[in-house]
Amino acid sequence: MSINIAYGNGLGTPTTFLVITVALALFAVAFGGMAQYVERPGSFYAYICAGLGKPVGLGASFLTLLAYAVLSLGFYGYAGVATAAFVIREGGPDVQWWVWSLFFWAVVGTLGYLRIDISAKVLGVALFVEVLAVLIFDAVVFAKGGPEGVSATVFTPDQFFSGQVGLALVLAILFFVGFESTAIYRDETSQPGRTISRASIVSVVLIGVFYTITSWAVITGLGTSQAVKAVNDDLAGSFFTVSERYIGAGFNDVTSVLLLTSIAASHLGLQNMMSRYVFNLAKDGILPKPLASVHGRHDSPHIASLTTSGAMLLGAGVMAALGMKGEDVYSWFAGASSAPIAFALSLTSLAALAFFARVQSSAAIWRYRISAALATAFLLLCVTIALMNLPSLMGGSAGFRNGTLIGFSGVFIVGVVLAVVLRARRPEIYARIGREEA
Repeated sequence: MSINIAYGNGLGTPTTFLVITVALALFAVAFGGMAQYVERPGSFYAYICAGLGKPVGLGASFLTLLAYAVLSLGFYGYAGVATAAFVIREGGPDVQWWVWSLFFWAVVGTLGYLRIDISAKVLGVALFVEVLAVLIFDAVVFAKGGPEGVSATVFTPDQFFSGQVGLALVLAILFFVGFESTAIYRDETSQPGRTISRASIVSVVLIGVFYTITSWAVITGLGTSQAVKAVNDDLAGSFFTVSERYIGAGFNDVTSVLLLTSIAASHLGLQNMMSRYVFNLAKDGILPKPLASVHGRHDSPHIASLTTSGAMLLGAGVMAALGMKGEDVYSWFAGASSAPIAFALSLTSLAALAFFARVQSSAAIWRYRISAALATAFLLLCVTIALMNLPSLMGGSAGFRNGTLIGFSGVFIVGVVLAVVLRARRPEIYARIGREEA
């Protein structure tokens, strides 16, 4: 949230979250519709194959997997920095960020290897405690009113369109990453069509309301007229400044610990999504067959999870060996993932639009068509904005930014070309792409 307030549209941040919530709720309606008609796991991968064809679907799967990996590397940088700051504040040793990132890696890798219900329980408990703490924060701040009282000016058009509203919208999308994971667990879910549809919509709405209210509370706690300056002066600590001011140092210690558990939960969610993308691609014959192995006792894609963990260790190790600061790893890589993630979302909604255009019309089908059309238009706008604001989204040199953009584009093209080659030379594998029939 602090990043949106500082670098996005300032006081308009709560409205930004509302707008993104509406847009992604429309996406979730179409996404849920696809879950009921396309009875295959793979999320974006399977749905894009069904709507736009296997070449585009395979390209999108490669792109999405890389985007998740890049975002995960960014989170490892943030985990290291946040943990180091907490340990130093509590009187512990001052060590390199990557030492703490390695600890997170071990925890996430272990939980990702085990049964999905174990991960779900860990995520569920962590999420419940974190949400409860933030709701207490929101309630106390609004009850006390902040130094200037509770103001609704954050919801005015003038504030929404202030600053870099386009950049704010793109950054806000990253806060919702993970809601689409409901479809990845299709094979591990009872009544998947109905469950995925409902879970996707509910997740988007709850996430959106949560960030809308909490960003408003932070602005209120800092004082509406001073909030933007205060956040810019202390980007990482503005939330804790407000919590200590209105609730106390003890609560601040609790929220500091919960910040670390929320980072771990985010890591675990990304780990599970990446490993299941790898598993599904291997199941379809695109990646080596051993990656599609299922653990005999844990019933998890353990080889895919171990491979994902190895890739993350290698990536973070390279960043550490290059002497990069944890802050740079986070800002560069999290920002770099925004455009490809928005592009994958837009391709999925476009695929839903194309798919339902071929389905016999009914009231439900028209609902899916309209939702997909509106979501596609909005998400393509976000992709355009992200590409126009790469210097603001990513740090580093122009060469790094251009190289990253070329890398993402290249991975997508490789997937498309590979599918075309398989169609000509290995039709039996091509027929399995997206778990579809020839």
